[in-house]
Amino acid sequence: MKKYIVLSIITVIFLVTAMVAPNVIISNRPSVKVLTAQTDDIQTTVLTSGKVEETSKYNVKTDIPMVIKDMNIAVGDEVKKGDLLFTVDKDATAQNLIRIMNSGVTGGISQDTLLQYSNTENIENAFYADASGIVSSINLTDKVSNPNIPAIVIANTEKLQVKVSISEDIISGVSLGQSAVITGSGFKGREYKGTVTKIFPAATEMMGVASSQTVVNAIVSIDKPDKYLKPGFTAKVKIITDTGKNILIIPYESITQDENQKEYVYKIDNGRAVKHYIKTGREVENGVEILEGLKRGDRIAENPENIKGNLILVNTKAGDR
Repeated sequence: MKKYIVLSIITVIFLVTAMVAPNVIISNRPSVKVLTAQTDDIQTTVLTSGKVEETSKYNVKTDIPMVIKDMNIAVGDEVKKGDLLFTVDKDATAQNLIRIMNSGVTGGISQDTLLQYSNTENIENAFYADASGIVSSINLTDKVSNPNIPAIVIANTEKLQVKVSISEDIISGVSLGQSAVITGSGFKGREYKGTVTKIFPAATEMMGVASSQTVVNAIVSIDKPDKYLKPGFTAKVKIITDTGKNILIIPYESITQDENQKEYVYKIDNGRAVKHYIKTGREVENGVEILEGLKRGDRIAENPENIKGNLILVNTKAGDR
C-alpha cells in the first residue's frame, strides 16, 4: 500500500514539474520589444534665423543742399517708378547756397557747383522715383538735404533675402544652391521658399547675453516675396541639406556596438535574438539610415540591452514602432 502511495506522490510531483518548468524557463528569458524595420522619406535640415532685407536699394541724392518745399512720401510708403518724392524751394535753396559760399565752409562742394546752382534756373523743381519699392529712410536736417548722404532710400522689395548666422558646428552641411523654407511671426501662417545664394568667406564672433559664438553668415534669397514680407522682419530659416526617398530607418536605441566598434542589431527569428551586423548611413530626425544588413519588414529588438549573447531565446512583445 505504501508503495502505491509513494508512486502516486512521485507521479504528482512529476506532473506538476512538467507543467511548471516550461513557465519557469520562459520567465527567465529576457523580454524584448520588437519593432518592424520600415522605409521612409528623409530630410536633414539646418535651423537658423535672421533678418529680412532688400537685395538692392535706390539712393536719391542731391548735388547740393536742397531746401525741401513739400515732402510727398513718408518712411514705409510704397512708391512706383515715376512717383513724385518731393518738391524743392528753389529761392530758399539759392539763398542757402549764397550763405554757404560767403561762409567759406562748403562741405566739400566745389565753388563751380555752388555758383552753378546759385542761379535758380539750374535748380530742379522736384525729384521723382527712379525705381519702385518701399521708402526705408528719409535723411533731412531742418528740411534740407545733405549731398554727402542719400536724401531718400528706396528699398527694392521685389527681391528680398534673409541674412542668417550659422554656427560653426553645423556650417559644413550648408552649401550654395540648397533649398530653404522661411517662416516668421511677422508673416504668421505664411511660408516662403528660398535658396542659399551666398556663404561668407570668413567666420565672425556673435555676442550673446552671457557668451559669444563663432558663426558664418549666409544669404538666403526669397522666391516670390509679396506684400506680407517687409525688410526688417525676423525670419526663421530651415535649410534643407539632404533628402532621400524610401530610406530604411531604425531607432538609435536599437543599435549596439561590439568591442571593435562594429554596429549590429538583434534580429528576432523564431523566438531567438540573432545578432546581425549592419552598416549605417545618415543620422536623421527619427533614427539612423541602414545601408546594409537589414531589409524592410525585418523584426528587430528595440531594447537590445536586455540581450546577452547570440541566438538567445527571448520573450517578445510588440514595440511602440
